[in-house]
Amino acid sequence: MELLSDSTVLKYKRVGLLNIKPDTIFSIVGIILCFILFVVGMLFAEQIPLLIIVGILGLGGMGYFVSRIVTRAMRNQK
Repeated sequence: MELLSDSTVLKYKRVGLLNIKPDTIFSIVGIILCFILFVVGMLFAEQIPLLIIVGILGLGGMGYFVSRIVTRAMRNQK
């Protein structure tokens, strides 16, 4: 997790190689994990009905993280 430490991020920002905030990285990881939950929930919902709820939560979480990124991008655009 050295990539996410403050000193490493600041070092890369000075050079211009990494211009991504840790919040954005957290949101991207959240989107990927929620998408995996959604896919697993929908693929195996016939065998285990509880996975329908997991799929719904994954879809909702994905929407939440996407809306965070879009809101932040719109705020930074102004």
